[in-house]
Amino acid sequence: MITETRSMNSQQQRIITNIEGVFGDIVGLGVTQDNLLRKSQQVVDILKKVIEPDFGGHSIINLGLLEGITFDRSNNKIIFDLVLTSPSCPHSGAIGQDIHVALKKHQASVSPGIGELNVEVNILTKEWTMQRPDDNTFLVLFVFGSIRSTPNSTKIITEEEVELEMQRRNL
Repeated sequence: MITETRSMNSQQQRIITNIEGVFGDIVGLGVTQDNLLRKSQQVVDILKKVIEPDFGGHSIINLGLLEGITFDRSNNKIIFDLVLTSPSCPHSGAIGQDIHVALKKHQASVSPGIGELNVEVNILTKEWTMQRPDDNTFLVLFVFGSIRSTPNSTKIITEEEVELEMQRRNL
């Protein structure tokens, strides 16, 4: 499994493992583990450029928005499951389109020789919480920033809750 930095949370590590499995399916048998890891890291790097506009330039990866990824071999479709920061996020279509454009732009290097790659984005109704972002993004948003509630909630996040989350993360 790819290990990046201390700021990667368990949800992001799960996604990277998920991406490795998906790209193993795409490129098929005979792919080396090193090549698979490199391709998976390429996908993560591509998705880190897809920004959630309401959060000052933070990516869907750093915010923990990517919940899952699967590959449908029957029609060369990659399916992304996202948890948005708000159920009524006005940017859901734009984020989906940005994922599509980013992967299409890099398809030749990520998945050469498989033909046209289709991208589908599913929006899940799970709640986005302060546990989802990576450590660096958490610090920027909740500790040094001014966010005191999650976007899809009217519940105010207390200083004590932020402190407990910092302890849970060993920050």
